[in-house]
Amino acid sequence: MSFIKKIQSYFHPINIDSFKGESSRKVTLSLLRNNYILTSDSIYYSVNYNESIFSEVFKLYGITQKKDFKKVLILGFGIGTVAEFINNKIQFNCQIRAYEEEKIFLNIAEKYFHSDKYTNIKVINNSIRDIVNETNTYDLIIIDLFDEKQIRSIIEDAHFFNIVKKQVNFNGFIIVNLNVSNTPLPLVNQIKKSLISVFNFDIDIINFTHQYFKNTVYIFFLDDKKNESNKLKLRLKNISIKI
Repeated sequence: MSFIKKIQSYFHPINIDSFKGESSRKVTLSLLRNNYILTSDSIYYSVNYNESIFSEVFKLYGITQKKDFKKVLILGFGIGTVAEFINNKIQFNCQIRAYEEEKIFLNIAEKYFHSDKYTNIKVINNSIRDIVNETNTYDLIIIDLFDEKQIRSIIEDAHFFNIVKKQVNFNGFIIVNLNVSNTPLPLVNQIKKSLISVFNFDIDIINFTHQYFKNTVYIFFLDDKKNESNKLKLRLKNISIKI
C-alpha cells in the first residue's frame, strides 16, 4: 500500500480487493483512515478497532503479564488479526490453534496479513463447532465472531459452550468477543442467557463503543483457588469503554 493511498484513505475509503466466498457473498477489503475494513452484507469489521478491544481487555485483566500461557485456542480466526496481536504485541511464547470455517478469510489473512509466516499457528479450516473433537486444554480461549451468521450458528447448538468450558485450564481465561453493531438485540440477549446458564463462575460483560462499531465482550476467569469445589459464584459486571 503506497503512502499516497494511505493519506487518501483519510478522505475516502480506498478499495483494495474484493472476494467471493463459498456462500457466493461478496467480501470487500478497503482502507479507511489507514485502517483495514472488511465488509459484506452482514459484516463490518475493523482491524484496528478489534485490536484495540483485545488490548484493553488484556490490560484490564492482567493477561498481558501471563507469560506462562502456553496454549491458546482461537475460535473464529477470521483474517488472523487476533493471532497476530498475540504474537506481535503480547509476545506470548505459546502455540496457537485456530478454527475458521470460511476459506475466503484465510485467503485474505495470507495475502494481506501474511498469517502463514507464523510457525506457532495451526489453523483448521472447519466450523468452530468441530472443537468437539479437541483433546487439548488451553490457558486462553478466544471466541471472536464478527458475522451475524457465525453468531447465530453457535447459539443453535447448546452443547457448544459446554465443550468450551471443558477445554479451559484452571487459572485460564475465556474471552467471547461479539460484533453487535448489526446484530439484533434479541440475538445478543439469547447468547448472554446461554453463557450464564453454562458457566458457573465469574462473568464480566464489557460494552465497547465507537463512532462506527459496537462490541460486547464476555470474560470468564476460572480460578481454582477461589472455590475448592470448582463451582464459582456467578458475578456480572458491566464496563463501558470508548475507544
